[in-house]
Amino acid sequence: MNIKVPKEQRLKAFFYLFASFFSGFIVMLVELAGVRLISPVFGNSIYTWTALIAVVLLALSVGNAIGGWLADRENALKNLHMALMVSAVATMALPGLSGVMVLLSSGLGPIAGPMLFCTFLFIVPATAFGMISPIALRLLSTLSRDKHIGFVGGLINSSSAIGSVIGTIVTGFILVRYLGVKEIYFLSSASIVIVAGVSMLLHRTPLRAEVTAYSVVLLVCGAVISNGHKLSPHSKEIWRDLSYYNLVQVLDIEHDDERHHRYLLNDGAPQGVMDIETGMPTSSWQRIWQLVELQESDFELNNALIVGGGSFGVPQMMSKRWPEAQFQVIEIDQSNVDAAQTWFNLKKFDNINTVVADARLFLNNHSKPEGYEFVYLDAYGSKNTVPAHLLTVEFFQKIHEQMAPGGYAMMNLISSLDKDNSELFNAVFATTNSVFRDIQIYEIDHGEPGGISNIFFLMGDSLRGNQKMVSDNTELKELAELFVDPDLYASNEGFVITDNFHPIENMVVEMKNRGNVR
Repeated sequence: MNIKVPKEQRLKAFFYLFASFFSGFIVMLVELAGVRLISPVFGNSIYTWTALIAVVLLALSVGNAIGGWLADRENALKNLHMALMVSAVATMALPGLSGVMVLLSSGLGPIAGPMLFCTFLFIVPATAFGMISPIALRLLSTLSRDKHIGFVGGLINSSSAIGSVIGTIVTGFILVRYLGVKEIYFLSSASIVIVAGVSMLLHRTPLRAEVTAYSVVLLVCGAVISNGHKLSPHSKEIWRDLSYYNLVQVLDIEHDDERHHRYLLNDGAPQGVMDIETGMPTSSWQRIWQLVELQESDFELNNALIVGGGSFGVPQMMSKRWPEAQFQVIEIDQSNVDAAQTWFNLKKFDNINTVVADARLFLNNHSKPEGYEFVYLDAYGSKNTVPAHLLTVEFFQKIHEQMAPGGYAMMNLISSLDKDNSELFNAVFATTNSVFRDIQIYEIDHGEPGGISNIFFLMGDSLRGNQKMVSDNTELKELAELFVDPDLYASNEGFVITDNFHPIENMVVEMKNRGNVR
C-alpha cells in the first residue's frame, strides 16, 4: 500500500518519517549514555537501569500524549520545531545538571537516589522526544488528506522503533567506547539543531527567531563541553577513559604526610593504590594473598589464576615473590589493563598474561590440565555493584575444577559480618561452603556503618585449623590477626546462590540501607 502524497510534498513526507526515526535514535542515545552519568554515583546495577528505563518510558508516554494534543491544534509544524528546540536544550544541559543532582540524591540510597536522579535529568528531554512522533504523524497524515491513517501510523511507529534499534547499537557498541558523555550529548544536541534547521528550510519557515534561539543553544553547548572536571587541590587526574563498563580514572594524590600515592578508580571506587616512589601497592587488601604462606611456609607456586586485575598490584606482588611462576589474569575492562600498563608498571612483568574477557566465558572455554595452585578472585570490589554470575555455586564449581590438588582459592568480598546486616555474607558463605571442604574468613574493618568491610574467604580442601600461627614474618603476623572466629558466623543461615536464583543486588541494596552507606 502506498501513501498518496502530491509529488511536490514527497520530500516533506520523507522528512516526517525521518523525524520519527531520528527521535527514536536520539532517545536511546541519551538513555544509554545516561548510565555513564549515574553509575559513578550509584553503580551500574539493576536498580540504576530500572530507574533509568522507568523514567524514560514514563516520559515518552507523557510526551506521546502531549504531542498528540499539540498535533490537533493549529500550526503543528511550529510545535514540531518547539519539541526539537526543547529536546536540544534539555539534552545539552544533562552533564551540567548531573553535578547538581549528585549533591541532592547521593544520600537517598540505591533506590530512591537513582529514581530522583533520573527523574530530574531525563523527564524533560525524553518527554520532548516523545512529542515528535505524534506531531509527525499528524503532518504526514495531512499530506495524504487523512487517507490510510492506520498505515501512516504504522509507518511512523515503525520508523521510531527502527531508530531506537539503530541508536541502541550505535551507542552501545561504538559511541560509549570512543566518546565521553559530554561529547555524546553535545553531538546529540547539535544533531537535533541540524534536523530542526533542515525542517525550517524545507518548510520555508521564517528563520530570525529560530536562528537566534539555536545560536544560544550552541553557545551553551560550547560552554558546557569546555567546563573541566574539578578535583580536590591535593588530587591530580592524570588519565581517564570512559569504557564499556566504567569511568576509569588514574589519580595522583599528595597526602598531608608528604606521601604520594597513585589510585585507580572505577566509577569512583578504588581498584588499587600504589606508592609512586616505591612502585609498590600500599593497601592491606592487596597483600592478603600472603595468607597462603601461613598454610604452607614453603608454598611453591607454578600457576595462578587471578579474576579481576584492577591496577594489577596483586599479580605484580606475587610475581616478585614467585618470579618463575605464571600468572593468568582475567580482567573484563580493557581500560583497566591500559591504565595498569601505562601507570602501574604492568609492562615490566613478562610472566603476567592478561586476557580481557568475562571470567565465566573464559572458564567455559579454557582449562589448564595441571590446574592452578592458587586462584584469587577480586571482581567484587564495590559497594554499589557485585557481579552476581561470579557468586553462584556453578561459578565456584568451575573454579574448583580448575584448581590443582591441594590448591587454594581466595576471594575479596565487600560485605558485613554484623548479624543484622550479614545476608549477603551468609549467602556467599553457604554457596562456597557447598563447594569447598574448608573455608576461613579474614576481615579488614574500615569502621564503616553497618560493619561493611573487606571480607576475605580462604578456601580449599585441606586448610590448617590454627590460624593465629607463629611466624617470623611481621607482615604475616599482622595478616593472621585478621582471622575471624567461626563462632561469630557459623550459626548464621544463608541460601545457596545459583544461576537460576541470585538476588545479589537486592542484598547489596539492603546491606547499604542498613549500614546507611552511600
